[in-house]
Amino acid sequence: MWLLLSLVLCMSLHAEPNVVTYVFWNGRFGENILSVCFAKWLAHRYPLQFRYKPFHYSDELVLHDEPWFEEPEAAREPIVIFRDSIVMSALKDTGTLFIADYFTHIFPDWSYEKLLLKDDPVFKAELKRVIKPKKACALLRIPPGAVSVAVHVRRGGNFDGVSSQDETITNRCYEDYRFPLKFPGDDFYIEQIRYVAHHFKGQKLYVHIFTDDKNPQAIADMYAQMLNNPDITFGYRAEGNADDVCVVEDFFAMAQCECLIRPDSAFSKATQLIADYKLLIYPRTVKFIVCDVARELQ
Repeated sequence: MWLLLSLVLCMSLHAEPNVVTYVFWNGRFGENILSVCFAKWLAHRYPLQFRYKPFHYSDELVLHDEPWFEEPEAAREPIVIFRDSIVMSALKDTGTLFIADYFTHIFPDWSYEKLLLKDDPVFKAELKRVIKPKKACALLRIPPGAVSVAVHVRRGGNFDGVSSQDETITNRCYEDYRFPLKFPGDDFYIEQIRYVAHHFKGQKLYVHIFTDDKNPQAIADMYAQMLNNPDITFGYRAEGNADDVCVVEDFFAMAQCECLIRPDSAFSKATQLIADYKLLIYPRTVKFIVCDVARELQ
């Protein structure tokens, strides 16, 4: 009897662990952060070992230097996770490699706005610990007493394609026509800034424009003219702005703000996992030209 128990214990000690990692799908920083967070959440919820895989800019994060479990050279047959039952049914085996892919999952409990932000403070604290710059970033200089508002204005540029904002292009194959939630128009942003100003009536606002547009000053000037509100001060990167400039700095500066107005963009969506926004605004559905807007008090 003791021999049998010893044999079972020995086998369990030498059993290969179940591992969870993630895929990139040629994503950029925001997509990669979301994929990491999905994999870490699965490791947090189930008896899985998280396997870190480096990606562009990840060496600038605390995440990169953590003593994560490393996958052995032996090949494993991966299981892509898209249903909760897939994890549960496979946990009886050992040596299983799970692949977390936030693009394709239909995981019923995986929710950026609910589970990760509100219902699991322990996990959010862990994300804030590892998704953190190793070196101090240049954060925003917010005027004393002002409510800080991050506004993510996505135009497309080098990565996504041409926006209808580019008047030099005459065809109608624009990215904002194909993906209106990803590229809401200026009217959306102006109306939401107006809403934030009304919500914090009597207080000064500092609105920082985060954009891949090469001329953020033109955006800020237009918004200031349309809003015509002396209590709103606009900020932006004054020189050399582009979609691949100061990516990590912009990410943490966006998370620094008290409010966020964002499109359906992985970059700004990922900041929700580490930020403590008082007010979060984003387009939810599109009905003709008008966006159905979600406004959430955190």
